[in-house]
Amino acid sequence: MKKWLYFSAKLFVTFLFFFYFVRKYNFNTVLSQLYVSDHVWLYIAFIMLLLQIFLMATRWHFISNMIKANLSISSAVRFMFIGQFFNQIMPSSIGGDAVRIWMAKQNGNSLGKASISTILDRIMGLLTYIFVPVLSIWIFSVSLNQNFYAIESAINVLAVITIFGILILYLFGGPLGKMIEKIFHLKWIAFFIKELKVTLFNSETWRVLVLSFLIQLIQVLMLLCIAKSFKIPIPFNVGMILIPIIFLISTIPLSFAGWGLRESTMIMGLGFFNISAINSLSISVSYGLLQILSSLPGIFLWLQYKGKKSLNE
Repeated sequence: MKKWLYFSAKLFVTFLFFFYFVRKYNFNTVLSQLYVSDHVWLYIAFIMLLLQIFLMATRWHFISNMIKANLSISSAVRFMFIGQFFNQIMPSSIGGDAVRIWMAKQNGNSLGKASISTILDRIMGLLTYIFVPVLSIWIFSVSLNQNFYAIESAINVLAVITIFGILILYLFGGPLGKMIEKIFHLKWIAFFIKELKVTLFNSETWRVLVLSFLIQLIQVLMLLCIAKSFKIPIPFNVGMILIPIIFLISTIPLSFAGWGLRESTMIMGLGFFNISAINSLSISVSYGLLQILSSLPGIFLWLQYKGKKSLNE
């Protein structure tokens, strides 16, 4: 019953978002822009989206190896595509993670290893959403709108808190995990702290970091390609600051698969740089549609996986 209420609430919130968009903006203009857009740039964006999924699977594979979980690169790619498909049809934008955990467990891992590897992969992605804008603000010279300063301050504070948390983990992770296990009898938290420390402070961590930043760079370039297809000029340095923040906010589980929340955040974020709401809405809707298309291989991989599983049983 609770699951259906949760599903219905997400669907209702998404409906409210799009009801507002249709009432406030001329949605026919968005559809017209999609029709007359330069499709070559959309094809390039789609290829980038597929490449991003492969790189995400590779990162998950590396993280699994670091914590001694059993996950080959081919299995990681299959499970990642299947997870992306379920992300599109489940209420939460991270619903596919639960499917990835289940499949990693079926692949021969314990539930703990399967869960931790997937959660750590998600955490590395979220850390990139935080640090890429911070580094971009430092590296690039960008004329920021005064209204953007509050967001810049918030992301800087979040980065400082994250760095402080990583430092605490490095210095006191072991004793902290043992204390939690002893006092609160929460063995899974102690286990998670241990594996998180292994992932963040490992000689192979640089591979995960490089992949994470490369994944984020591709996501920025992909959005810029979509904007280019509509002849909307978004400077690269602005994209490196704004786009990670937009997707970080979009991960908040308020709407169905992020729809509505992502569009609202895109309108607000790009609006700071004088990009119209209609153009921002066109970019976001196009990204959402490309994301659905890129997840379609997950259907066939899922059916193939279930077919093999049935034969084995």
